[in-house]
Amino acid sequence: MQRNVEKYCYEQLKELYGEQPEQRIFDRLKRELEIIAKSGSAEGYVNAKKVVELCKEKGYKISITGETGGSFVNYLYGISDINPLEPHYRCSKCKYTEFIDKNECKMGYDLKQRKCPICGYEMIGDGVDIPAECYYSFEDIEANRDRIRLVVPASKCIRIKKELINDYDIEKITPHWSLDMCEVLDKATQINISDMEYWNAVSHINWGGRCFLSDKISELIRLFKPKKFNDLVRILALEEAGYTEYLKPAVIYGACGHNIENMICTREDVFEYMLKFGASAKEARWLMEKIRKGLGIYMMFYGEKGSELFEKYRIPVWFIAMASHIRYLPQRASMVSKAKMLLKLSWYGQNYPMEFCLACPVECQGDVCRIPFKWI
Repeated sequence: MQRNVEKYCYEQLKELYGEQPEQRIFDRLKRELEIIAKSGSAEGYVNAKKVVELCKEKGYKISITGETGGSFVNYLYGISDINPLEPHYRCSKCKYTEFIDKNECKMGYDLKQRKCPICGYEMIGDGVDIPAECYYSFEDIEANRDRIRLVVPASKCIRIKKELINDYDIEKITPHWSLDMCEVLDKATQINISDMEYWNAVSHINWGGRCFLSDKISELIRLFKPKKFNDLVRILALEEAGYTEYLKPAVIYGACGHNIENMICTREDVFEYMLKFGASAKEARWLMEKIRKGLGIYMMFYGEKGSELFEKYRIPVWFIAMASHIRYLPQRASMVSKAKMLLKLSWYGQNYPMEFCLACPVECQGDVCRIPFKWI
């Protein structure tokens, strides 16, 4: 099974990045494949691919949740649609690739349209920048065995469970009506927006009146006024992240120079900040794991190793203050998937309001109609 995974991934690497991909791309794939071989987890990847292909054959819209999007192998193997590499342009015609400085752009979906300098073809903006260390444990090899977690259309949940749960090692199947809505809207409008211009769509969405948004998401959108896809990802992460009641989003925003990109929203932010401060990848991952689980406050005052790291690298006060108030941090990959879905539904709601209303599940009591639950 390991050979099967390796062969397919290298074929896809060639398909996307050509015969001679940049060394950093090749090294990322090689490193991940070595971890999979050492942990003996290739069977899990093969099973996940079979599940995805089976659902596609039957016409089910599904999403695989959890940390899956952090793996370059999962992307090449067709399990995930999230490319974890750093933001870059790639040409699907001549395979030209150009990586972008992360200070210039944090996420490939925010890269503006641009012609390939080699062949003149329209290039693709890709990469959401998830370091391999945030997905794989390079110390505890056995920790890299992962099980499949699916999000499926609510109307087909029972059927999918019967077809898949007994044959594959699926940890959890979660029904979600947003996937049902997308199926209905795709058919009603005859439009495929799987490859929509995310960078262009965010700034053109009228976020007011999006009835499927929770009150907290609506509040965060009003506060941060997203203009880029990365802004939306970070807003969703802030909504899911658990900050104590003593640290409100507006306070964090002000402490970070009124720039949402400076805020700690996902666990990858902790890892990347620690690398900037001078920590090793091993130290950064250790601290990321502690803070994302809500142990930041413990480490500030009781954890000897945590205190040593903060003193050793002269961690700024604002970072320590934030870390000490975090109860939970989500993965960037999960938030990217949610942001894609949110943006698609918002785009449909703005451009096809009639079809959107017909597709939206509604409860009516007398003359009052409402959506029985929020999208997020």
